[in-house]
Amino acid sequence: MAIKKVTTRLLSLIGGVLLAYPVIGNILIVSGAAEKMISWKPEKLTMQWRSAWTLVPGYFHIEDLQLSSTTVRGNHFNLSIDSGSVSLSLIPLITRTINIRKLRGDGVEVSYVQNPENKKAKLPSILTEQSSSTSVIQIDSEQKPKPFTAQKSAKPPWTIRLTNISANNIRKANFNEITLEGNGKLDALTMRFVTRGGHIEISSLQAGMAVGDLSQPQDSARILQISADLTVAKNILRENRGKDMLKFWSGIITAKGSLENLGRTYFLPNALYNFGVAGTGYLDAKVVLKDGEVVDGSHLAFQSENFQTTFLALEASGSGEIRGSVDAKAEHPVRLQVAIDDFHLTQGGQSEAYLEGKNLVASVRIPRLYLYHQELENRSQFSFDIGEGVIRDITHYNAYLPRQSGLKFLSGTGILRGGMTLNGGTAEGSITLIGEEVSLIARDREIHTAFELSANLTEGDYGRKTYRLRDTALWLHDTQLVTLGRKTKKDWWGKFVISEGNLIWDQPMKIDGRMSLTMRDVEPLIAGFRDPAKKKSPLDKMLNVKNVQGQLIAHTKEDHILLDPIFIDSKGLEVISRVTLSHGSANGVLFAKLRGVSANVEIIDSKVKFRGLGGRHKVLQQVNMAALEH
Repeated sequence: MAIKKVTTRLLSLIGGVLLAYPVIGNILIVSGAAEKMISWKPEKLTMQWRSAWTLVPGYFHIEDLQLSSTTVRGNHFNLSIDSGSVSLSLIPLITRTINIRKLRGDGVEVSYVQNPENKKAKLPSILTEQSSSTSVIQIDSEQKPKPFTAQKSAKPPWTIRLTNISANNIRKANFNEITLEGNGKLDALTMRFVTRGGHIEISSLQAGMAVGDLSQPQDSARILQISADLTVAKNILRENRGKDMLKFWSGIITAKGSLENLGRTYFLPNALYNFGVAGTGYLDAKVVLKDGEVVDGSHLAFQSENFQTTFLALEASGSGEIRGSVDAKAEHPVRLQVAIDDFHLTQGGQSEAYLEGKNLVASVRIPRLYLYHQELENRSQFSFDIGEGVIRDITHYNAYLPRQSGLKFLSGTGILRGGMTLNGGTAEGSITLIGEEVSLIARDREIHTAFELSANLTEGDYGRKTYRLRDTALWLHDTQLVTLGRKTKKDWWGKFVISEGNLIWDQPMKIDGRMSLTMRDVEPLIAGFRDPAKKKSPLDKMLNVKNVQGQLIAHTKEDHILLDPIFIDSKGLEVISRVTLSHGSANGVLFAKLRGVSANVEIIDSKVKFRGLGGRHKVLQQVNMAALEH
């Protein structure tokens, strides 16, 4: 009998609570008390609505919901829902657990913006060390330490469980710089996470969105259709912030249709090769993920009339495309290739293009591709090739000419072809540069010429800008030298071939190496060494030997270029010389012999001083002829 009375009273109590709940619950909602209770820490969370009601404990219907949340790190989350309903388990709230068993939303806008301070890129350690100074961290010797105060014990975190979450008519989704507007839906979301940087896990995320002008048919190429079916493996949020979170992602993302703005997208994390694209065009992509790795079956195609790409220190724009694929059976499973038909090329962030042309191709072949990081592996390969580039103003290359040489381009145009391949950390390539109607000044002599430079680069280190030169040749033709007193005919030619040497491709560049030379005659050399004010003499004509061949070795130092030795032994002419070129002057010695007559001269501050007949032995003491024997 007693048990029956207790049961009756318990049922009466439950019935009373169920009857009283709608009255009390709706009074709290209508009076605004519920809103104040939820938003009691507005700096962290605020929630507002136009109207809401509840009949069953834990079930709420709401209209025009506005929710705003700010994390400890200053990241902002905003959610807007026109109408929706939620089923919440109330009892777990006692144990600081929010268990949402079902949520439906219609007319949704969501935004997540990361605090800019959290997105700052970390400097490499070498740059961090160079940047360290008291201007970054000020130390006040007069400042007294603050007295120790006991820290309040931190409150335990909340556990949040979301099950069977769905939404229709998602109008806008914003994630940092990426904004999608259109009509989307969330079919299913099941996740669990712990606040204060605890565990997070998403066992199901199925969503899709049509982006673009929704007045167009949904199957129109002008509509971008995006779908995602993803999971996120259990991990600790505080240990995997930012892109490190991507290592736990698995699933499939597809996108097809017109893309209004791809934004600046870099395909290889950690700035590997600085390989990225941007533009507006047609996208067809499928990304298959396994623990953050893009795996077999993934593909990418993006075509744009306003295409932009970056690679290494270069930026190119024009009409082009990028294509990519992942094939586990291929030698290089991951392949990405950019091709631009008509391109404009800039360098180092410059706004003005110094190269225009056709058929620019840049490609990457790597063993694997991760979304969260990328390391340079032995089988990684990057290459670019320029079919034909037009140089409108060759004076752009003045920055690369060594000041010690005394050379400076005045005018001219050019054509550039060729490219480079980086295999792992080793670079090699070939470049052909053709100069047309070129004028340049060599100290106080003016030269008009056309040329072709064919450079073969091997054993290169792109990071250090160092390369080995093999069979690199410079041809000069239709060359004319002009001084104050004379002008040669514009029909001279010469060829210089570097059989082996080293190049530092910097601004300015440095070249060391052995080269052979072949010249039609020595007329430009005579005109170059003689006083520019003096006109051509009979002696010049007698000394002007035809079809000359010789050798020289060049060394580029910090403040000068050393040509030692310079040796010509051809057609009865022998020349032995050593010349040092520095900014503004040339110095050295020279011995010349022709038809039994010989003499030696000294070059001081670019002026030739006659020192007497003969003198071969004297000059040999100052010239490193033994270097030619190695």
